[in-house]
Amino acid sequence: MRTLVAASAVLALASPVHAQHAITGVRTTIDFTGYTAAGLSPTPGDGQLSSNEWLVTGFSDGDTTAGGTFDSTACSDPTADGTCDWDRGPSAGGVTTGGMYAFAVATGNPAFGWQATGTDVGGSKTGKFTLTLVNTTGADFGDPTISYTAWAFNDQDRANTITLSWSTDGITFTAVPALDFASPAAKDATPAWVSTPEQVTLTGITVPAGQNLYLRWSTADSGGSGSRDELAFDDIAILIAGCGDGTMQAGEACDDGNNTDGDGCSATCTVEHGYDCSPAFPSVCTSTCGDGVVASNEGCDDGGTTAGDGCSDTCTIEAGYNCTGEPSTCTTTCGDGVVGGSEQCDDDGTTPGDGCSDTCQLETGWSCPTPGAACVPVCGDGLLVGTEACDDGGTTAGDGCSDTCTVEAGYTCGGAPSTCTTICGDGLVVGSEGCDDGGTTAGDGCSDTCTVEAGYTCSGAPSVCAPTCGDGIITGSEACDDGGVAAGDGCSATCTIESGWMCSGAPSVCSLLCGNGVIDTGEQCDDGNTTAGDGCSDQCAMESGWSCTGAPSVCSELC
Repeated sequence: MRTLVAASAVLALASPVHAQHAITGVRTTIDFTGYTAAGLSPTPGDGQLSSNEWLVTGFSDGDTTAGGTFDSTACSDPTADGTCDWDRGPSAGGVTTGGMYAFAVATGNPAFGWQATGTDVGGSKTGKFTLTLVNTTGADFGDPTISYTAWAFNDQDRANTITLSWSTDGITFTAVPALDFASPAAKDATPAWVSTPEQVTLTGITVPAGQNLYLRWSTADSGGSGSRDELAFDDIAILIAGCGDGTMQAGEACDDGNNTDGDGCSATCTVEHGYDCSPAFPSVCTSTCGDGVVASNEGCDDGGTTAGDGCSDTCTIEAGYNCTGEPSTCTTTCGDGVVGGSEQCDDDGTTPGDGCSDTCQLETGWSCPTPGAACVPVCGDGLLVGTEACDDGGTTAGDGCSDTCTVEAGYTCGGAPSTCTTICGDGLVVGSEGCDDGGTTAGDGCSDTCTVEAGYTCSGAPSVCAPTCGDGIITGSEACDDGGVAAGDGCSATCTIESGWMCSGAPSVCSLLCGNGVIDTGEQCDDGNTTAGDGCSDQCAMESGWSCTGAPSVCSELC
C-alpha cells in the first residue's frame, strides 16, 4: 500500500556509477544528485547514468542496451539543440520536446524525469525504466521495502501514469498496483511540481546473495487529450530487514534506522556509551547532560548542570575553560583572552609585569577592563607602573603630573607617589615660578629660584625682566628712583637724573645742583660757585642788595 514516508538520500548517481547497483546493507538509496540528463554510459561521466544499471525503452531514438553509450553522439537525428531523447539536459519543467530530463523539482534537487509525446513513451508506446540491483550483503534477504517519490508537472489536459513492477530474473515482472500513479487529466491553472511519496513491502520474495533484484517504472497515456505532462521519480530507497532498518530484531538493543556509529545506536545496533535509547522504533537515542558521561555532541559533562563552572548546563565547554575526563574536570586557560573561573584578568598572554600575571591575577597598579586586550595603568593611585612617567596620587592637571600620568612641560617628577617640581631656567613659567628667563643667574630680575627680584617686573616665557621705575628701588640701568614717576623733581619718569639735579639714596632724594653755572629750575642765579656773599648764595638764591643776570650769573650790588 502507499505510505507517506520520506527516504533518506545517502547515495547519488552523479559519477561514477558501476555495473549493477549494489545493495550493500539494510538501506540503499538513490537520489540522482548530480544527474543532469547527459545520457547513459558503461563508465558514466558527470551527469550521466550507468547503462549497466539502467535500461530505457520507448523513445523514438531507440532503446538502450546494457553496456552501451547513449547520448547525442549515438542517435541519427538529434534535435536542433544537438540533443537526443536520452540527454535532453536540465529543466525546471514546461518543456515540449520528448526525451529524458533532469527536472529541478525543488531548489538543488534534480529528479529523473521525461516528457512524453505521441512517439516518445506516449501514444502507442509504453516507456520503461528498469533498474538492476545486485545483493552484495553476503546473505540472502527477503521482503524488501521499496520507496520513492513520484513527481508531476500538470501543465496539459492529458493524464499520464507511473507504475512499478519488480522481478528477480529480469524477464517476468510483477506489478505493484498499490503504487499506481496518474497525473490529473485537467491541467492546473498554475502548474508546479507536485510530489507523491510511494512505499511498498514486497512480501514473499527472496533475493539470494549475489543475485539481482529488478525494479521497473513504466509510463503511458491514461485519458484526456492533447500534449502530455512532465513526470519524474526521485529518492529511491531499498530497505531490507536487519540492523539499521528501524525495527527491532532479535539481539538488537536499539535500531535507529541507520548503520551510523556515534548517534547513540551503533552500526551493530548496540546502545553506545553515554546514551539512552527509547523503546519505540526507529530508536531515538539521547545523551543526558549532567550524568558525568561525555556523549553525543557534548563537549563535556561534569556531572551537573550548573553554568559558570566551565561546563555549561547544556554540556558545552564555556569560554575560557578546558575540560577533560568523565566526569569532566574543567580548568581555566590563562592566556586565552577569556576571563573565566578564578581569573581576575586575561590579556591573551602569560607575561607578568604587564598588568595581568602569568596566573591571570590582576597586578597592583593596573586595570584590565577588556578581556583579550592589554591592561592599562591606573593613573592617580600613586603607583608608578607600565608607561606612566609619573603618578602623584591624583588626576589633577597643572601640578606637574597630568591626568594621564605624563610629566607636564616645565616640571621634573620623581618617586611614587611622584613629587613634581618646576625646572627653573628652562624658560617656562609654571607652578609657583614668578618668572623664568631661561637661566639661573641672579641679579637680572629673575632669581636663580625663578622669583622676581625686588625692583623688577618680569613677563612672558622665557621671561623678560625690566627695572620698575617709581618703586623707590634702584635696579638695573636706573640712575635714581624717588618712588614716583613725576618729572621735574630731579628723577625723571624713566628714572634718570634730570639736568641740574643731584640724586642719592633709595628711594632717591634729589636736590638742585647749585654752582654749575647753569640756572636750573628753582634757581634765581648760578655764578658757577657756591660761595656766599658774592651776590649769588650757596643755594643759588639772589642775595639781598644784589642783582644777578646771565648764566653763569654776573651779580652787582644795587645802589
